[in-house]
Amino acid sequence: MTINDAVEQIREKLADRSSNFSVELDSAFQDDQAIGNWLISQACGDSNRTYNTGDILWYHLTDINISSNGKTLSFNIGYYDTDSEDAEAIATADSYANAWGISSMTQSEAIKTIYLNLARMCTYDSSSRIGNNRQRNSLYDVFVEHKAVCQGYSNAMYYLINKYVTDCRIVQGYELYDLALFHHAWNLAKIDGYWYQIDLTAAVHVHDEDANASDSDLLKWCLKTGRDLNNGGRTLYLPLPNYLRSAWYSKYPAASTSIAF
Repeated sequence: MTINDAVEQIREKLADRSSNFSVELDSAFQDDQAIGNWLISQACGDSNRTYNTGDILWYHLTDINISSNGKTLSFNIGYYDTDSEDAEAIATADSYANAWGISSMTQSEAIKTIYLNLARMCTYDSSSRIGNNRQRNSLYDVFVEHKAVCQGYSNAMYYLINKYVTDCRIVQGYELYDLALFHHAWNLAKIDGYWYQIDLTAAVHVHDEDANASDSDLLKWCLKTGRDLNNGGRTLYLPLPNYLRSAWYSKYPAASTSIAF
């Protein structure tokens, strides 16, 4: 098959949570690891993105093992949760969306509702799940167990916003907090042609520290410009270089004014 056909087949396999699969390319290759990882990265790319493909595919993978035999590449893939856990998480997330009534709201109100409800029901937890030895990055961790790290929260926002509200992306980078640098993930959401920043994890931290925190305290990181997100009071956000290139800003024009609630 062609490279493009291989990318599409891998995307379908990852979306179906297949653990073992193969693709046969039209021509031979010299480096199975390089071509295999490149195909995975393209399969998890933004092209033809839906609520269960694109960014969320990449950030649900724990292990990628690649082997080859002639023109055939074989993949062994690990995920942050089991098939049954993922199914339970999706069913729970969809039930929340229906209970919160977000389908009848404006885009900004729907995102605000998702954000506040998750911030108030969840806690930050960097421990590994029993028997898993993996950080809490999955939808199951957020929607069922209500405890996760930043990647889990950005995955959860990605799923609900893309499925029920508008386009959403996951941003990877760092946060500078108390002069310490940490890996971090947050979101962008598109409203009226412009992209706004969202960091649910920051709101979860605030709620962890004060269960009676007001909506206004929690919303300091919801649908903000990059400048206003940094003025939220907790962190300095440092996206990876690929999110700072002119090509990125051309495709995802940044909002110039935060949405006020």
